[in-house]
Amino acid sequence: MIISNVRSEDIEELKSIHKSNFPFPDFEDCLASRTVVENAVLVGAGLIRPTIEGILVINEDLPTTTRVRTVQKLIEVLSKDAKFLRMKDCHVFTKQESMRRFLAKLGFVDCAGKAMVLHL
Repeated sequence: MIISNVRSEDIEELKSIHKSNFPFPDFEDCLASRTVVENAVLVGAGLIRPTIEGILVINEDLPTTTRVRTVQKLIEVLSKDAKFLRMKDCHVFTKQESMRRFLAKLGFVDCAGKAMVLHL
């Protein structure tokens, strides 16, 4: 098994073996990318890219209208910060269906798949 950096000439071959329900990844904005070749056959590739997670800590004892305005303002300001940092998206995780619906009204969309994390 040979592991090496993804080369531009690998991209078309990777596209031809890509059969996922997820879109083909953009290798331009990644921090690192590697291919695996075995017996002169490109087996696959992996990449890591920067992403951000949005976390809100809100006082649940305050009136709903106050909390709604606070969340809206925080998302507005933090979105600008994220764009300034050249981030393309922001992931949030919620266990509350009501919060999911509220975030959807603010522009968040459901992701394909199920969220998982690898603690490093």
